[in-house]
Amino acid sequence: MAFETLILHIGRHKTGTSALQHCLARSGDVLRAQGVIYPATGRGQTNAHNPLARQMNPNLTTGSTVPGLMAAIEAERRAAGAETVLISAEGLQNVRHLQRLRAAVDLLAPRQVVVVCYLRECVDYAVSAWRQVLQAQRRAVPFGEYLQKFGDLSVFLARWRAVGDLRLRWFDLARLEGGDICRDFGRQTGIAGLQPPAGNVNPSIGGNLLYLLYLANRDGRPFPGYKAMGDLALAHPPFGQGFRIPPELLAQARRPGGYNASVEPILGPAPLRDWSGLPDLPDLGSLGADALRVDQAILAAGGAPWTAALVRDTALVSIL
Repeated sequence: MAFETLILHIGRHKTGTSALQHCLARSGDVLRAQGVIYPATGRGQTNAHNPLARQMNPNLTTGSTVPGLMAAIEAERRAAGAETVLISAEGLQNVRHLQRLRAAVDLLAPRQVVVVCYLRECVDYAVSAWRQVLQAQRRAVPFGEYLQKFGDLSVFLARWRAVGDLRLRWFDLARLEGGDICRDFGRQTGIAGLQPPAGNVNPSIGGNLLYLLYLANRDGRPFPGYKAMGDLALAHPPFGQGFRIPPELLAQARRPGGYNASVEPILGPAPLRDWSGLPDLPDLGSLGADALRVDQAILAAGGAPWTAALVRDTALVSIL
């Protein structure tokens, strides 16, 4: 099964992965012209190879299908006459024991393995990931508690260096090639012609929409679905906005010996964002009107509106 290069794009989460995978899944002709395939095997009905990543994770599956998946990827490669296989799955970052992945790589037998990983600055990453946890997993964990999980990355980096040539990049629009993840990934891998998709593939939610979602998650109340929340954020920009982070939480996240400090010797100073000028969470000046917007969306989905009454009659809670 020997071929030239296996590229593993492992995320991390919230670094433009959805946009990149959307691009790669729709760039088959561009990739094949350069001897690259983005296999359909291991993607299911999605743009990403996260179903394949699940098979690599001993905590989630037995891995019994891995040999068959590798054989199917090799069949795709041979049919395309490609010398590079490209796998993209942010789910790979959650694989802590890589014996199964190494065995899969041995089955494919590439001459070299390139691992591409983008990293957000600690606080920026925590904010984005926390939003996703509330939106996708419908959990109600305070931000300060969630922030505690972001620690030293040295073990993570060592784990992936043992797999192949680890290429790290800060995910910062000011530093990415053309301010875009697709073009920057192309530059890191030598793949030309990757164009970003139009629009926001996976909009983040924020502002009072995020606050009201937290209350819904906490109390088990009806709320617009995942896509509907994204549509609300696109239609009403404050629903996609960040929030002010208290100085003590910033200091906790950016402490010496923490997440940023473990990466800066490799990538240089982290791109620190100032969170002090953003609205509070919740933003009291617009909370009543925003609750009515959310109630309208709940009503449109066939649910019973509750947010406006709750914020009018109940004491506010801190979710930070």
